[in-house]
Amino acid sequence: MPFTTRAHALLTTCTTITTVVLTGCGIAGPSAPDDKFAGCYDNSCVDAPMLVSAAPPLASLSAGTSHTCGLTAAGEAWCWGDNTLGALGEGSDALRTGPVQVSGALRFASIAAGRHVTCGITLDQAAYCWGLASGGQIAQLVPDRCGTSGALCARQPLRIGTMRATAIAAGTRHVCALDTSGTAYCWGFNFLGETGGSDFGTTTFVPRRVTAAEPFVAIGAGDSYTCARTAAGRVSCWGSAGRGELGRAGVSCTSVLAGVTNLCSPTPAPVNSAVSFASVSVGNSHSCAIASSAEVLCWGDNGQGQLGTGEYRNADTPVRAFGGKTFVAIAASGGATCGTPVTGPTVCWGLNQWGKLGIGQRLDLSPTPRETAGGRRFVTIAASENHLCALTADGATYCWGLGAQGQLGAGPRTR
Repeated sequence: MPFTTRAHALLTTCTTITTVVLTGCGIAGPSAPDDKFAGCYDNSCVDAPMLVSAAPPLASLSAGTSHTCGLTAAGEAWCWGDNTLGALGEGSDALRTGPVQVSGALRFASIAAGRHVTCGITLDQAAYCWGLASGGQIAQLVPDRCGTSGALCARQPLRIGTMRATAIAAGTRHVCALDTSGTAYCWGFNFLGETGGSDFGTTTFVPRRVTAAEPFVAIGAGDSYTCARTAAGRVSCWGSAGRGELGRAGVSCTSVLAGVTNLCSPTPAPVNSAVSFASVSVGNSHSCAIASSAEVLCWGDNGQGQLGTGEYRNADTPVRAFGGKTFVAIAASGGATCGTPVTGPTVCWGLNQWGKLGIGQRLDLSPTPRETAGGRRFVTIAASENHLCALTADGATYCWGLGAQGQLGAGPRTR
C-alpha cells in the first residue's frame, strides 16, 4: 500500500511466465487492442485509464483492496467502492460506485486505504481510522457491526487515542503511523512481525512502538511487512521476508496462530543498498523506490516480472529496473508496477490480470514497460492488489483494473 510522508500497499493467478495473448484466464484468442475491455477476464474491469468524472479535483490518492480514496487541496476526503465494512467512512455500509465525502467535516493532510479500512492524518496531526475493526485495524474495540458476517466496524472516522501523527499507512491486516518525533507505531494483525513484535500470529488493538535506530519521515505497509524511510533516504523494512520483501535476508520464524513458518524479521533494518531514496512505494509483496538519481530500484516478489529486471527471480536486495531509466513517480501494485518517467507518458509492467497495466490489450503480463492507453502523464499513481488510480497535473482522476465493487468510480462496466 502507498507510502505517506510528512507533507501529506498474495495474488492467486493462473498466468504463465511467458507473455501470451488472452481473452480469459489461460484461454488463447485473437488480439483486439482497440477493445476497451480486451484484457479483462469478466465484465467488471477496465483495461485502460478511465476518467472518474464525478470526482472533484484531487491533490492525492490512495487505493485499497476494493475501494479508493482521495483528498482535495483543502483536505476534504472523498472515497468510492466497497463499503460493506464501512471503509468509505460516510456513515453507511452501502456500496458507492461514485465518490462520496467522508463524514465528520474533518480536513486531512494524508489518507491511506487498505483492505476494508481507511486511515488519515488531519491537518492538526490527529490520526483517524474507519472500516473493519475486528482485526485491530482501528486500534480500539468498537460497538458497531457491518455486513452479513456481523464484523466489528466503524462507519465513520474514529480517533486513534491521543497520537499526534505525521504519516500513516494501511496494509492488508495492519496499520502503521509515525508520530511527530518520527517514531513508528503499528497495530492490527502481526502475522510475521509487520507490527514490530515477535509475538507472531497475534492481534494488537493498541498502537505498538516499533524500535528503530533512526526516526522516519515516511512509511508504507504491504501484505505482511512494513517499510519506512528516513530523512537521509535510508529505507528500513520489517515483517515477512519469504519473497524478499525486506530487501535483505530474513530468519526462520513461525506464526503460531496461523501455523506458518517463513522468513521474517520483526525489527527494522535497512534494505541491502547504499542508495539514498527520495520516495518508496510498498506493494503487496514487492516494493519499488526512486533513488536521488531518479533511477528506480525494486525488491521482493518478481513472479510476474514486476521488479523490471526482465526476469522472474525474487530479489532480497534492491535491483535496478530497466538499466537505470529515470522516473518521477512509482507505484507498486499486486504483481505489477506503474511509473511516470522523467519525460513521456506513464508506463506499467508486470501482471496484467484485470487489465491493471492499463495498456488496453490482452497481454497476460509484460516484464518491460508498456505505455498506458491514451498516453497520459500521471503525476500521482495509487496502486492496490487489483486496480490503480492516478492523477493528472490538473487534478483529474483516472482508474483502471478490477471494478466489481465500484473501486474504479464508475461502477461495473459492460461491453
